[in-house]
Amino acid sequence: MHKVISMMKENIKNKKNNVIFLGNNGYIFNSLKDLSQNKNYLFIDYKNLKKVLKVNEISYVFFLYGPNRYQCKKNFKFEYKRYIQVLNYVIKVLKKYDIWLFKLSTIHSIDNLDDSKYSYFYNLVDKKFLKTYTKSSVVYLGNIFGITSKFKKFKRINFIHKYISSYVRNSKFVVKKLDAKRSYTSIYFLSKKIDRLINSNITPEKKIVIKSKLISNESIINLIEKN
Repeated sequence: MHKVISMMKENIKNKKNNVIFLGNNGYIFNSLKDLSQNKNYLFIDYKNLKKVLKVNEISYVFFLYGPNRYQCKKNFKFEYKRYIQVLNYVIKVLKKYDIWLFKLSTIHSIDNLDDSKYSYFYNLVDKKFLKTYTKSSVVYLGNIFGITSKFKKFKRINFIHKYISSYVRNSKFVVKKLDAKRSYTSIYFLSKKIDRLINSNITPEKKIVIKSKLISNESIINLIEKN
């Protein structure tokens, strides 16, 4: 009897977390999906959330939706309305299951270095999100980089991707602001950080900043050419 109880305790201790990543055709969603080798990580669209929750015991959910800079600039009101509708739907569903929700955001909404509509958008929705759902965390990211070969359409989404692409092709690339500084986060680093968040027994912080160090365009160019 004692042996059976001991085995049960060990199974509970070693039980892997089932985690849902909500997204569709975004760069981060697809990159994490491609990198992941964990069978307990489920990558789905929010429309399938209810179905998945009915047949799976879920520990955490990651919300990976969100407009890019161009979308925020082009049609702020539309993107805000659409984003809030999806986020509120997810929160409504998760409240029934008492599941912790991580929402990805941009570090530029809190570092005061970017006064764009993109920065304002996430600053606005992050505050609303943390007030609306108790079991929640906002994960602030720098500009994500790191491309897999199958996602060709993402090869020019930020400075690092653009420069590497031009460097490999030996094509012309004009840098308007060589001393401009940005915060960058490798998709591989983000993947490992998510693993640590999930496997930790500590209650997550409400605000999680990942790799906030700034690096200049000139430093990036020097680093790429050196390697």
